[in-house]
Amino acid sequence: ITFLRDSVVAALESEQANKRLATAVQNAGEAFSFTFAQLKDSASVLQGQSIFSNEQIEGAQKVLVQMRLTGEQFRETQQLALDMAADLGKSPVQAAKTLAQALADPEKAMLVLRRAGISLSESTRHQIEELSALGDSYGAQQALLADLTKTYEGASAAAANTATGGWAQMLNTLEDLKGNLGEAVLPFLKEM
Repeated sequence: ITFLRDSVVAALESEQANKRLATAVQNAGEAFSFTFAQLKDSASVLQGQSIFSNEQIEGAQKVLVQMRLTGEQFRETQQLALDMAADLGKSPVQAAKTLAQALADPEKAMLVLRRAGISLSESTRHQIEELSALGDSYGAQQALLADLTKTYEGASAAAANTATGGWAQMLNTLEDLKGNLGEAVLPFLKEM
């Protein structure tokens, strides 16, 4: 009974994460360059390469979708959020929110990042100030992402390639199995 209850709870949590992400994609409109299905597939792949669950990754994706990041910048920022989360011991959602705040206003990024315990190189700070002064916010965002990527790149994969990471991945796989079983039970519950 406990396993069945846990399976239903896992399915319900997955359903909620899916609804939140699907709503964010729908609200982003046609300008957003990925479909809900593509993001789900991406989350599944990233789960296999990190210590984070699909639901945690989808939560981070939702934050980035709401930022209206698209294309390669979305992919890079998504991976960076996972790398930062693994390195800093934060959740992917917390890391994505920190990145979203920094990217929203690259000029104020130094303050936002400093509050999160993250510092940028002096040259990047100057580059962001110069690009922002020229009105090149995309260039300033790219400079910010490049500096942070240099610092955190590979942290998520490195965390996954440890005994602790292997354990986390196994637990994520078990949660997925429970969720799949719970999904099979949900239709019966809805009829009750």
